[in-house]
Amino acid sequence: KLTHAQRSILILKIGDKELLFDTENTTSKDLAQSQVKFAQSIVQTTKNKIVIYNNPFASGFQQLKNDDPYLQKTSVQALACIPIIQDGVNRGALYLENIVAREVFEEGTLEMLQPILAHLVDKQMIIMLHQAAVLDSLTGLYNRKVLFKQLAEVPSNCSLLMLDIDHFKEVNDTYGHLAGDAVLKKLSET
Repeated sequence: KLTHAQRSILILKIGDKELLFDTENTTSKDLAQSQVKFAQSIVQTTKNKIVIYNNPFASGFQQLKNDDPYLQKTSVQALACIPIIQDGVNRGALYLENIVAREVFEEGTLEMLQPILAHLVDKQMIIMLHQAAVLDSLTGLYNRKVLFKQLAEVPSNCSLLMLDIDHFKEVNDTYGHLAGDAVLKKLSET
């Protein structure tokens, strides 16, 4: 509400991953994917500066519309992109748009959001670091460290079933490690 945006996409770059948080409830999956691609392209062009297009008839906005299928399919009246800068590094951006009103985004208001967005990146990084420390990256299951910690808290009248995949090395040797990884993933889902 503070920004007067009707739609927004938060794009966070953490390491080599790009996380998307899309608030759009579009019925068309193609349109939603098109919006995300457009938002990503705007993020690439921001060069660490807030970008605001408040009038669909302005030349800069018209150029964007001519170049992008998403804007051609929608009635976006105003859009903005706020880069998330942390320690001089671009960590993502918040893309905003309004399909009803023009002249809704104010640079001062959007600048106030930048520190809040940088704090959000910190929180997300802490969550990802915690997950990396406790989850197996291939299967998504908890690792041995967590297993042993949880075993220490289990009442003595409980049972534990452990499985061993017999001759698993032969799967890797015969079919390759990618096939072995696929087997482990499938087993972890059961």
